[in-house]
Amino acid sequence: MLRVGFSVSKSILFAFIAALMIGPARSADWSPATPSPQIVDDWIVSVDASTTGSSSKSYFTEAGATAAIPGSLSTSGARLRVEALAGTYEYLSATNMQIHGQQIEAAVLGGYEWVGPRSKFAVYLGGMALNTALSRPDPHNSANGASLGLKGAVDYYARPSERTMVSAFGAFATNDSQFFTRLRVGYMLPGGVYIGPESALMGNNTYALWQVGAFLTGAQFGPVQGGLSIGYQQDRDQKSGLYGSADLRVLF
Repeated sequence: MLRVGFSVSKSILFAFIAALMIGPARSADWSPATPSPQIVDDWIVSVDASTTGSSSKSYFTEAGATAAIPGSLSTSGARLRVEALAGTYEYLSATNMQIHGQQIEAAVLGGYEWVGPRSKFAVYLGGMALNTALSRPDPHNSANGASLGLKGAVDYYARPSERTMVSAFGAFATNDSQFFTRLRVGYMLPGGVYIGPESALMGNNTYALWQVGAFLTGAQFGPVQGGLSIGYQQDRDQKSGLYGSADLRVLF
């Protein structure tokens, strides 16, 4: 999500990809669709990757890395995050023209994370470069072209009890006023896997998208942690459909 990851343009982020994937976007999303963190060692770097898509023909892939500088991710301290996102989408313009868009963005963020016995909270701020190319001119889409801007984010994760979790994420970028928010509440199944409902809201100056669905996160495959989400979405233009995402996390 963000356009998401913070990201946005005039399109929706996220649809099914091989019955496994999908999760927010519409030319702008910072996709925070990464698995819920599980602090089990003195890891210093986490690498995340996600693929998202939607029935509105929006497909995005995002990758990012977060490092503790210095120290480890299991203790409070400074953080450095680098991320990149690329994808394609389609939408119907105000003049009833079908437009195909391509979006590429990259960001470097610095921040601080507070880590407690059952929770963690992080804040980030940095710069973002965004480039959006449309198949034809659209005067109603202010996201067209290249831009530099500021990007910030907050990330919260907690385990209120031995079998419950809550995560909340929010991001905003000055590039076309992109925004993304997501809330998840989960219950632990046998094997340490969490399942539960999720809700997200994202958009920019020209569109807004709401999503509600279900997620599964924490599945372990050796050193790799994975997650899935799927659900229903609707944008400001009353277009509805399905979304989904698949994501992976590796700790070093």
